[in-house]
Amino acid sequence: DSVYGAMLGFVAMINIFLAFFNLIPFGPLDGRKIIMWNSAVWAGMFTVSLFLLVIIINMGIIIPGF
Repeated sequence: DSVYGAMLGFVAMINIFLAFFNLIPFGPLDGRKIIMWNSAVWAGMFTVSLFLLVIIINMGIIIPGF
């Protein structure tokens, strides 16, 4: 692995985590606005972001060695 590849993986991991966190339907986060607008769209976006987060965790990018 190169340094650039590791940095890119880390940045991607942070980006996907922030997308997942931002879709939580609580307070000022975007998830609340989206779920009030269209709950089906929110469910789809939340499912995709959760799926990507689980894949990245299983690849060992977040916690190396697991």
